Amino acid sequence: MKTMRLSILMLFLISIFFPLSAFAQDYTQWGLPEGAKMRLGKGDVYGNIVFSPDSTLLAVSSDIGIWIYDGHTGRELNLLTTRTGSVSSVAFSPDGKTLASSISNEFYLWDVATGEHRATLTGHTADITSVAFSPDGKVLATGGDEKEGLVKFWNVDTGALEMTLIGHTDSILSVAFSPDGKTLASGGHWQDKTVRLWDVATGTLKATLSGHLNGVTSIAFSPNGHTLASCSHWWGGTVWLWDVDSGELKTTLTGHVDSVHSVAFSPDGSVLASGSEDGTVCLWDVATAAYKTTLSTHTRSVSSVAFSPDGSTFASSSRDGTVRLWNATNFEQRATITGHTTGFSSIAFSPDGRTLVSGSWDRVVRLWDTTTGHNKTTLTGHIGPIKSVAFSPDGRTVASSGGITVINGWFADDYTVRLWDAVTGTHKTTLIGHKAVVYSVAFSPDGRMLASSGGRDDKKVYLWDTGIGNHLMTLAGHKDGIFSVAFSPDG
Repeated sequence: MKTMRLSILMLFLISIFFPLSAFAQDYTQWGLPEGAKMRLGKGDVYGNIVFSPDSTLLAVSSDIGIWIYDGHTGRELNLLTTRTGSVSSVAFSPDGKTLASSISNEFYLWDVATGEHRATLTGHTADITSVAFSPDGKVLATGGDEKEGLVKFWNVDTGALEMTLIGHTDSILSVAFSPDGKTLASGGHWQDKTVRLWDVATGTLKATLSGHLNGVTSIAFSPNGHTLASCSHWWGGTVWLWDVDSGELKTTLTGHVDSVHSVAFSPDGSVLASGSEDGTVCLWDVATAAYKTTLSTHTRSVSSVAFSPDGSTFASSSRDGTVRLWNATNFEQRATITGHTTGFSSIAFSPDGRTLVSGSWDRVVRLWDTTTGHNKTTLTGHIGPIKSVAFSPDGRTVASSGGITVINGWFADDYTVRLWDAVTGTHKTTLIGHKAVVYSVAFSPDGRMLASSGGRDDKKVYLWDTGIGNHLMTLAGHKDGIFSVAFSPDG
């Protein structure tokens, strides 16, 4: 699928950065390479989200860089990027002056006030999956995707590698310092399935917490340092609470129906939030281990959750392309950050060139204003990723075709073609008949007919009447899937 993926975002790679005062500009114009006119979308929300220590900023890792938002309103403030590649993890230093980010096997240090790139540090032989500052800000811990499961300590001032912790038997997805800075926790992935506690001063292993049935995806210390929360890739959707001093399991929190990707304690330690593949955020009473409530406004998996240090705001990010800000007291939604689209699989210009239609892996069709770069209309209804989009010759109709995906552990087949009113954004009709992924759609020159082609289990071209949606004809003969169709100019 990756070889077929066409992402507009890769056409508009960013190579420079702007100071925080750049919010006066339109973000679609930030840091464009030579020859590019604008950027459509903000990239997929790829890694974690984190608030600055003073709670005024929210950093969001994406597959084109780090977006900096106002931590209260969600307004775009800056975009930090140095190269292509997805940002897997971000962390603020305790004084809020430095931001660390990881891309591939390198990590970067940024000046938060100016947005300037300060340093690039290397040493891992595979992707860095997690970064964390020590409470005193002097040490940065990184967890790598190496199969040998290495955790590395770096001197923040000099960039020198200070220590390597060896013990995990698989890659590490999460690292976290205890509030007193004396202990580091690391979570091992697929084959490892453990949480390990390390003495920061000596690098010796203090304890191994075992019991997870799959790879550990996220870990978090409670503010008092006595409890550790962990979660994993497991359909049971369980969060584990551990006694840090004894290494014993205190309790498990059950409520999600799929893998849990992220956990976070509130600043006072009374509430634990967990974000899951099932698209929900669950909130738990830490003292009683009782379930409190569920936030269910996201439409796809929740990738990261975070509380602001001042306790006023809670944030959640999702593969649905949104970051949502909530009042952390009553959990009423305060703001929604939009525009974080997943990779585009198909694009097409309207006949007048004023609008661009895009189909995405997030199951959404979007119409973009080619003058401003802003999203005009969002078309939802497909249950699978969008494989192909096309404008009718008169520009009044958009056609889109669907594919197959996995939702909450279940395969969802969308072998349909949908027709939309390009002006109002309303759904006109759904064309049903294909028995496999519909890879391509094309209008005839007069717009009265639409051709669609099916995948390996279909091997047919269907012709449709675009006026009433009737199936007109089936063209058979191909011996494999058909990835593209087109009419001759004379129809």
